[in-house]
Amino acid sequence: MKSDCIDIERIGEILALSENTPERQHVETCPRCSVLAASYHAFLQGTDVTGADTDDADRRLSQWRQQHIETPPPTRRDTELGGIFSTIFGGLSRRPALAMAAIVVIAAVVVWTNMDRTAEPVLRGNDTPAVQALALNAPVVRADGDVVLSWAPHEGAESYDVRFYAEDLFEIARFSTTTHTFVLSPGQLPGDLAGSALLWRVVVLQNGDEIEASAPGTIQAP
Repeated sequence: MKSDCIDIERIGEILALSENTPERQHVETCPRCSVLAASYHAFLQGTDVTGADTDDADRRLSQWRQQHIETPPPTRRDTELGGIFSTIFGGLSRRPALAMAAIVVIAAVVVWTNMDRTAEPVLRGNDTPAVQALALNAPVVRADGDVVLSWAPHEGAESYDVRFYAEDLFEIARFSTTTHTFVLSPGQLPGDLAGSALLWRVVVLQNGDEIEASAPGTIQAP
């Protein structure tokens, strides 16, 4: 969660502000806060279901349990807890839209909390290691059209794999080098990619194992 994201407890207060305030503008642009705002609106728009009778449902459920399940008599604590949950979920069952909105809010918070929010794209067609400490240098385009790629040398490297990915994040080519530079010339990549924006990444190899990798960089195919 970003530091300027709104707290769930303040969502009603924030949505009551004018649309040109910084807080409201943040809600419109932040994925987390916009999900919470949508869930809050759905919660407020919930309607009662005509004919809902939770007391009758509780009685029939109790009868079924007595007929099919042999359980010891409930303790005082069980009774107290049952009353609490009956009060909570009984009220929600009369307003199914509210119950669904509550579930959506909880799910949104759980998903956002566990979401991987790193900016790095997930590249496909490779099994590079998770560590990404290798630093890439900015590509240099020479007058002849070649693109010179370089990166910080790795002390334990026996060789490097230079891998290229298309816009759909699938690997399209890889080249091996024993130095910490690589020159990409016109014709080394498929012809239909000329001039396209590509991602590139360097993987450090030692004894045939991938021991380190860089974060993806961007270039334009020569």
